[in-house]
Amino acid sequence: MKNAIQKIHLCSALVITSYLVMYFFSGFVLVHEDLFPNKDPEKTVVTEKLSYDGVDTPEAWSAYIQDKFNIHGKRQPVRELKDGSLRINFFHPGYGTEALVAPDRQSVQITTTAGHFRYLMVGFHRTHVYGAGPLYDFWCFLYDLASASCIVFALTGILIWYTARQRDPWGWPCLLSGFGLTLMMCLYFMYMP
Repeated sequence: MKNAIQKIHLCSALVITSYLVMYFFSGFVLVHEDLFPNKDPEKTVVTEKLSYDGVDTPEAWSAYIQDKFNIHGKRQPVRELKDGSLRINFFHPGYGTEALVAPDRQSVQITTTAGHFRYLMVGFHRTHVYGAGPLYDFWCFLYDLASASCIVFALTGILIWYTARQRDPWGWPCLLSGFGLTLMMCLYFMYMP
């Protein structure tokens, strides 16, 4: 039983480590933007005619535009502008698409922005919530796997500490340092200037 718990603890540590390396790298690119060239994103703009006869709701228009023009990415909330046009955005790490449906609903202007390396890393860093296609959902699943691994790592770590606390003098300092670091980080973010 003890060996199984240690192996689970080790596997969860490896998952967490891979997640931290990825998140650290994408966060490093986000924070130190001056180290990475920020080329202007490539934009393409096309205007298309529409012939939609479905329900006239912003959500229905969003789904229709995405399906008709094969737009990849996660649908964002639709904004209805003052002139009656609809602004529909789709997010995907590395590029984004904006569809502007005319007030008369007869045409749409689609602007696709394809970013470079930095744009891609920032997109990966900010990825959340399922629903933007298989690759995007797989990336979100990896985030969830890392989150579950954090819980498993903590629980198995406490079990290992509990079984070894009598014979291993380093158990207490390891346990307390983990809780202490977490507490210090929470307090820092709560009260930082």
